[in-house]
Amino acid sequence: MIIIYQTIFKLTYMQKLFISRTLICLFFLGSIAAKAQIFEKGTKLVDAGFQLQSDYIPIFANFETGVTDDIGVGAKSSFAKKNHVGNMGIQLVGNYHFNRLLKLPVEKLDLLAGLGLGVQLVTYKFAGDSDSQAAFLSTPFVGSRYFFTDKIGAMAKVGFDIYRYKNDYGYYGSAVETFTRASFALGVTFKL
Repeated sequence: MIIIYQTIFKLTYMQKLFISRTLICLFFLGSIAAKAQIFEKGTKLVDAGFQLQSDYIPIFANFETGVTDDIGVGAKSSFAKKNHVGNMGIQLVGNYHFNRLLKLPVEKLDLLAGLGLGVQLVTYKFAGDSDSQAAFLSTPFVGSRYFFTDKIGAMAKVGFDIYRYKNDYGYYGSAVETFTRASFALGVTFKL
């Protein structure tokens, strides 16, 4: 609880505004009862939200389309800026939806697991000097969506961001390094 409390105070104004408007929408839309369909071929979804991580809080947008009744593919982009460091990620994402396999009795719930593959670009600007570095990014995750109406719901995902990059600044010269960070994403979901 302390980590969430400390994290909230490190948010930028735009991130706080986005979070507060999202929560207000969820509060008002949560009282509307409607029946949503389980994920199926042709379903198109858009997610938007933020990720809770240890050192910064990126905002993200994700698009997914159903290619079968259980499999969806799409793309995700994320952005964060803290002090003099900017991060931007782009990933292709594949998800497996477990609703039919598990025969879930809750029609508004969508359980999924997936993998994102892409690149993360980090830029540094400080005291007139700047640099940038790209990393290969893979993100295995599990998550769920819960629909309050036929078109609007909330989403949550937990996973790991695994970065693989070339470090040219090491003591022994350049080397390929791997860095892993856990992340927890929260947001809203829209069915198009």
